[in-house]
Amino acid sequence: MDVIFRTNYMARCYEESQRAIQEWGPVVGRRYIDRINQLYQIEDFREAYNIASLCLHSLRGSRTGQLSIMTTNNPRRFSDLPIPPGENLAEELEARGMTTQELASALGVSEQSVAEIIRGERPITDETASGLEKAIGVRAGFWTGLEANYRETLARLRDREALAGELNG
Repeated sequence: MDVIFRTNYMARCYEESQRAIQEWGPVVGRRYIDRINQLYQIEDFREAYNIASLCLHSLRGSRTGQLSIMTTNNPRRFSDLPIPPGENLAEELEARGMTTQELASALGVSEQSVAEIIRGERPITDETASGLEKAIGVRAGFWTGLEANYRETLARLRDREALAGELNG
């Protein structure tokens, strides 16, 4: 899905995630980055309505026909903030009133496995993503896309650190 930022400032806050955290604090800044990452994984805008944690709502007035997301509880760009897809999963569970135990049962895995996914200690595999699609109705490709973005961001940061070490060493 194409994401159009209303202002250049909002785009910069996504591209330079530390700016978002400095401007809005760690909770709102991370949630903003996370929501935009979610939007990039959506193939059809109607799919966004299935993702409860996006808090999607229609705009009114001169912006009728446009959609917006809430970042608080009430060309392709990349963020440099690695957010494990488990954080999205935790928000989805909370938004749906579902416990980790209920999800573990639906997936046929231990509650410990679900907790490790949420903490980012275990990746969301294709098999897990398929189970998540069946359990909560969010497309498997959404979850595998978030996992790929997370791993890609970690790799980009490792490469950046290695290059900085070479230049300084």
